[in-house]
Amino acid sequence: MAPDIAPGNKEHSAVVPDIVPGDKEYSAAVPDTDLEYTERLVDVPDDSLLLQTAVLPVPVLPDTEADTRQPADHMQMAAAAEEAGTVSEEEKFSFKDVKNILINPGFWLIALLCVLFYSCVFPFQKFASELMITKYGINENVAGTFAGLPALGALILTPVFGGFIDKRGKSASIMILGAAMLIGVHFIYAIPAINYWLVAIGLMIILGIAFSLVPSAMWPAVAKIFPVSQLGTAYALIFFIQNIGLWGIPTLIGKVLDLYCIVGKKADGTNLYDYTIPMCIFTGIACLSLVVAFMLKRADKKFGYQLEEPNIQK
Repeated sequence: MAPDIAPGNKEHSAVVPDIVPGDKEYSAAVPDTDLEYTERLVDVPDDSLLLQTAVLPVPVLPDTEADTRQPADHMQMAAAAEEAGTVSEEEKFSFKDVKNILINPGFWLIALLCVLFYSCVFPFQKFASELMITKYGINENVAGTFAGLPALGALILTPVFGGFIDKRGKSASIMILGAAMLIGVHFIYAIPAINYWLVAIGLMIILGIAFSLVPSAMWPAVAKIFPVSQLGTAYALIFFIQNIGLWGIPTLIGKVLDLYCIVGKKADGTNLYDYTIPMCIFTGIACLSLVVAFMLKRADKKFGYQLEEPNIQK
């Protein structure tokens, strides 16, 4: 039972306000303390009686600073730290970093290699199934499976080649090898007289190997060319340039197909294309990627990017 609270009680002396009829609850503060008690008027079965009970005072303990700190407080503290100049320079974004990336010769070489290489793979895969059917006579039910071999090869082989580069290095040389393989694939596809279906499947397998070699060497090389403070910005700029190529090359190939490569109509009324000219375009782009890969290896020797060194140093 809660103790009685009377005006003369020394331990719980409080000025209790008058009870207004009809009020069910009111609060009063205990003088000289941070305590508070609440009085409730509880109706008993006999309407003529009112039982007045009090809830014991409950002290309100102050929360610690760590408990009361809200996410907004952390943001305010971070802003204050930045204004005070206590934030590390590496944590800030700076347009000076963008400038330093753009004047780095390694950036333009790795970005050009990226856009040229992927422009020879992804746009080609968009019509690879049609090429398998019209030129090599492969059944349309399995043409899509053969056209997907490069992606399957990359799925299996990229971790293998990545592990080799981590332990043995030779990133620049592997990028040269991958670009050279890409030239051979597109050049043979461009020769009209070579139309045997086993050749087409073999070329797709070689394309899958090239599609594993170059990315497994190229993307880790970015981390060697740029310091950690510029790495995220460098990747973003490389992807930006890559997407320009992935937009422009399919547009170019589509224009060429519509203007120069229509050789007839299919039974369903759609156009029948000769893909010799597009494959020659892909061969030319692959040759440019090989030139850039050689230039990157030369820049590695000149600027000391250590692309030929293992990623894991013992």
